[in-house]
Amino acid sequence: MRRTEVQHREVRSPIGNVTIAYRGATVLNVEIPSGPEPKSGPPPLEYPYQRDYPVGSPLQQVVEYFRGDRQEFDLELDLTGASGFDVQVWTQMLRIPYGSQATYGELAERVGRPGAARAVGGAAHRNPIPLIIPCHRVVGSDGSLTGYGPGLWRKRWLLDFESTHR
Repeated sequence: MRRTEVQHREVRSPIGNVTIAYRGATVLNVEIPSGPEPKSGPPPLEYPYQRDYPVGSPLQQVVEYFRGDRQEFDLELDLTGASGFDVQVWTQMLRIPYGSQATYGELAERVGRPGAARAVGGAAHRNPIPLIIPCHRVVGSDGSLTGYGPGLWRKRWLLDFESTHR
């Protein structure tokens, strides 16, 4: 049986072009661009981009997310090589409902490591599939936005977007 080739494709989004590496319906990696907020300010929460990809594909599901039409992804995730702790943390991130938030400390407790909020932050930083594994939904103990590699303005945009599309 021939193994499907890994595809690398970009999807335009309000927070920049999101690059998805996938094989069939299995996502291996998502890259969200980093960089400063645009000089004109954050993009509007309504996004008219309408390109269609194959139904159910990772690309189409990301487009549907940015249209406000998808709150949960239905994709297989390839987490090969990740530590058991990281997978536990990412699994808990997947359980944070769309439009909601959890703190690093709460996730540490959920994985049986109370007091390991910083370690949870490290796992969030190592997340190879951001957006789909929603590390943007994890905030500081006081609700503040902390630690998002692509930029805190993108984290704020994603949280605001989800809260308006519930």
